Amino acid sequence: MNADLIQKYFNGQATDQEKEEVLSFFKGKKLDSEHEEILRDWWNKYHPLDTYPKQAGEVLGRINTYIQTSERRAVRPLRWFKAAMAVALVFSMTFVIYHYRPLEKEPPIVHQVIKTTPLGTKQQIRLPDGSLIHLNSGSSIEYPKLFGRDLRKVILKGEAFFEIEKERQRPFVVECRGLKTTVLGTSFNISGYESEVVKVSLTSGTVKVDDQRDSTKSIYLTPGEQVICNTKHNSARIEMFDLHKVTSWRSGILIFDENDLSEIVQILTRWYAVDIQLSGVTDINQVKWKYSGEFDNESLENVLHGMSYVKEFDFIIKGKKVHILLNRKKNISNKHRNTDDMNSS
Repeated sequence: MNADLIQKYFNGQATDQEKEEVLSFFKGKKLDSEHEEILRDWWNKYHPLDTYPKQAGEVLGRINTYIQTSERRAVRPLRWFKAAMAVALVFSMTFVIYHYRPLEKEPPIVHQVIKTTPLGTKQQIRLPDGSLIHLNSGSSIEYPKLFGRDLRKVILKGEAFFEIEKERQRPFVVECRGLKTTVLGTSFNISGYESEVVKVSLTSGTVKVDDQRDSTKSIYLTPGEQVICNTKHNSARIEMFDLHKVTSWRSGILIFDENDLSEIVQILTRWYAVDIQLSGVTDINQVKWKYSGEFDNESLENVLHGMSYVKEFDFIIKGKKVHILLNRKKNISNKHRNTDDMNSS
């Protein structure tokens, strides 16, 4: 008796002699270790995706007892009885296979939450584990409605400050533009707007920063350090940072630190949700000046006033449109003209 012969029986390909052999095999009073081993070999060979059920021997043992009892009571011709036994055997094996086969577990449905801050706004988000996220303007954060047992993962686009609840058994991971920042419990800032470098600045605790494309490049930060990654050129450097400059945006303080005109336009666009147009220059990258300054919850008009005294430009604000004139055209009677007062959010 072997596994192939049992399968031939169930496929209807066995000869009369082979059928007798299979039936005799299953007519034993109980399934001893030899029977069990043959059945297990057959199961593993022809049902490789299923686990051999522990209950198979018990169920077949009961059926064999029933067959033995029925055989002693049989008064019909032997041929009829053998056919009845064959039907009972097929039914019993099918029952064992499909009743005791392990159910395939469907993957749990993970409900994702996406929070977005429009330009000119900021918001605080409390995560399912109690961690707090401060989301800057023009940013979004994606996270599951409920974190898993082993990991807390979020996906950031833009900039956010994180205050993470400490859980040693469940690390917190932030993915942002190809970088993966892993923490247990700490506070840090990540800035990863498109077209800009990605900065991870640690204020407390420890973090590990990985390049998702190359897991061998791990960087560990201590408080006061930040890593600046240029994902375009695949480069990174670690330096100390000014806590006030990095985190002041949460309090509505706008800081420029040797920013060029292109960077200033991007920052003002996000901060005040405006469309900025320039005149007097054909290529913004040709303007070689840098600007530093700090504005505490000031309106756009006041910010531009302050900048214009240093960099000597004119501007017009009309609704959500801002026109900056870098060459001080003489046909504009008012040096600074605001047709719609715009305040910082």
